[in-house]
Amino acid sequence: MERNSGVTLIELMATLAIAVILIGATAPGLGSLIKDIRLSTLTNEFIGALQLTRSHALRSQHPAVLCKAPSGMACDEAAHWDQGWMAFEDRNGDGGCADTDGDSICDDDGGRIFLVRNGLPADLRMRANGLQAVKRIRFDSLGSAAGYMSTFTLCDNRGPAYARSIRIAITGRAQALPGDSGIGCRP
Repeated sequence: MERNSGVTLIELMATLAIAVILIGATAPGLGSLIKDIRLSTLTNEFIGALQLTRSHALRSQHPAVLCKAPSGMACDEAAHWDQGWMAFEDRNGDGGCADTDGDSICDDDGGRIFLVRNGLPADLRMRANGLQAVKRIRFDSLGSAAGYMSTFTLCDNRGPAYARSIRIAITGRAQALPGDSGIGCRP
């Protein structure tokens, strides 16, 4: 005698009910996990940008700067770090760069722009403390960030308890730290 190996409607409904319960129970945790991953990714990306800028200064024997640049074509001291940044060779030592013709070269001194990062998603914020870091981070030809010691705080809409921090030492080394640096996740 031949048996039918299909599933009944009742078995299918029971399986779907169990799946819905499991998805409902894990969904809130997944949202928080995704936000944690986004903050970690951004922290690592910014540390990578700092390390690339420092490495470029060492390799090229010219100072290199990482500055706030929402347009990706000019430093903007009035902007916030979460609006975007760029890194460039600072051949004349003025800490600024503008590329009005779009050739990835600073118009005033011929320094090469070697990194551009567009702004972050609207629910992520990044702020800096330190006298100079609120404007830029400058590495000299020895890789030092003298005068640019600072801490950056990265956070999302969950607040300071979930924030990440990045500390830049006078030697130019960047270190990721858990939690809010004291700057707060203020707008």
